[in-house]
Amino acid sequence: MKRIILILLIIAISAIGIIFVLQKRESGKTPVLLEPVTVEQEGISIEAIPDDFDLKAPKFNIAFTTHSGSLDFDVAKISILEDDLENKYAALEWQGPPPGGHHISGTLSFPALKSDVKEIKLTIGNGKDLQPFVFVWNLEK
Repeated sequence: MKRIILILLIIAISAIGIIFVLQKRESGKTPVLLEPVTVEQEGISIEAIPDDFDLKAPKFNIAFTTHSGSLDFDVAKISILEDDLENKYAALEWQGPPPGGHHISGTLSFPALKSDVKEIKLTIGNGKDLQPFVFVWNLEK
């Protein structure tokens, strides 16, 4: 009898473990840690940090710094996320201060990405309001 209870307990624990792994996989979480990337050009520094990266709701913490001029642009309007499957995603929202100033930071949100994406590229800048700053992450590590 103890042996049957032990076997049932092992089966139950295994099933819970399998369910947990499948839920993690379906949640869209990438299996890799995406590192911060900083790009500097034309007197402006931008740091992009994937925020607990999730394919279903990609977000990036963005920090801008300049000491020459003002950061007078709408971050969401000049940002685009692309994947290696040639899909382009317009930013949904910028949660941060309005345009202006020398230091701004906030969170940039995008719509859900395809589940088989292997690489993403974030471009901030449209060539008119701001020269393009490009950030690339490989999701297959």
